[in-house]
Amino acid sequence: MRFKNTDLLGYVRAYVRDNIDGSRGIICPCCWLLAKRYKRPFHSGMALGLIVLYQLSQKTEWVDVNDIYRLRPGKSVGPSNFPSLRHWGMAEPKTPDPDIDEKASGLWRILGFGIDFVEEKASARNHIVMYGPKCQGTGGKLITIHDALGKKFSYKELMEGSAE
Repeated sequence: MRFKNTDLLGYVRAYVRDNIDGSRGIICPCCWLLAKRYKRPFHSGMALGLIVLYQLSQKTEWVDVNDIYRLRPGKSVGPSNFPSLRHWGMAEPKTPDPDIDEKASGLWRILGFGIDFVEEKASARNHIVMYGPKCQGTGGKLITIHDALGKKFSYKELMEGSAE
């Protein structure tokens, strides 16, 4: 059943939508859950993961993310950081095999925009806007791979080194 925006539910949706951007978000008057948009920054661990993915992609299209974690232990490339690259359109996961009961294949590939970003041919916005599990877009200033790496990592050393 679909409600018109003139119905009470339509007013509540508009109220929540108009108030989710505050620093504290808003409690939904229907379900009593917190509704809030979050800004997730593009940080050095994600840039490092993208560079290693780029390097490993020279030999194969699909890369097992566990190989990335093994190659850079303790270097800020963690399971919760790397997959966010898909929201910037820089990498994508391989769809899991439906015949095998798995939620994710663990295989990722770098996309054209991710390659351009690593090769210093493109810039990206410095954050994404998340509402629940969905990305609602990018925002902030344009950054380069150097900006994303910050002072924590040397782009030159990472690109000269091998991913293996």
